Amino acid sequence: MKKLLYILPEYRSDAHTHFSYIPDFLARLAPSLSITLLVERGELPAINGVRSDYSSLLSVISARLSGCRTAYVHYSFKGAFLSALIFRLTGGKVFYWNCGESWKYGRSFFRGAFERLVYMLVSHVVTGSAGLAQQYATHYGIPRSKVLVMPNWIDVRGTRGKANREEKRRALGVGADTKIVVFAHRLSERKGAQYLPDIAAHLPEDAVLLVIGDGPLRKSVEEKTLSVRPAARFLGWQAHDVVLSYMSAADVFIMPSDEEGFPHVLLEAFVFGVPFVATDVGAVKEIVPEDALRFVVPSGDTER
Repeated sequence: MKKLLYILPEYRSDAHTHFSYIPDFLARLAPSLSITLLVERGELPAINGVRSDYSSLLSVISARLSGCRTAYVHYSFKGAFLSALIFRLTGGKVFYWNCGESWKYGRSFFRGAFERLVYMLVSHVVTGSAGLAQQYATHYGIPRSKVLVMPNWIDVRGTRGKANREEKRRALGVGADTKIVVFAHRLSERKGAQYLPDIAAHLPEDAVLLVIGDGPLRKSVEEKTLSVRPAARFLGWQAHDVVLSYMSAADVFIMPSDEEGFPHVLLEAFVFGVPFVATDVGAVKEIVPEDALRFVVPSGDTER
């Protein structure tokens, strides 16, 4: 049986990110692969058929000495660098997943140089769409043939199983005729949190805005938003299952990001059939159905 080393930067049982999908994904691969999962921070998930340990130079070397020839690193530059040093120098392969538009934001000289070195060292960069693949090749000066495309995915049946629309609306004290608008992201400039006060001001008077997430802009954004819409609710970080239950109760999902990759949260809105308004960043236009492209707006547009 072929062996695979999989490196994840973080895992927690109450994770609010798409990392919560990874254990089930690996469990589905386990019957056909011998998988070692290394986690850099947090908890070690218990996955049938998968060996889990904390990531370190020694654990990466141990995986290679055990006969593993392929490493797949999810988002971690550190993990990609260590794997490239050990695997590439000994005839193995390293696939590094990254999906975003980090080139839109400043990097220190040393950080930028390190990232470019990692992209050069790994066997292949893996990202979510053809458009993003071309941008990675362009911005990091690597051959387009070195960048592979693997679209993001979610467990449709498992996600739908978290739906409890009426129960969640009752818990929120929201009537059947009241519209719920949901924002579920990090409260940062990259994710467009600075636009929330203006968006709140343009919503119908009786709409309820639920803001799920936390981040560096929370205090200022919460104060400004509540000044124009006192009924807005800032819920902080929530476990992924809880986020899905709020999504199932929503009437509209908004994603005003200035930077994205291939957003899982938009896929989750699709699964629940929740109408959305999202900005034209990352791979958004590549994953939105053609008949819904009118709901994809320019970054910074807070009136639609």
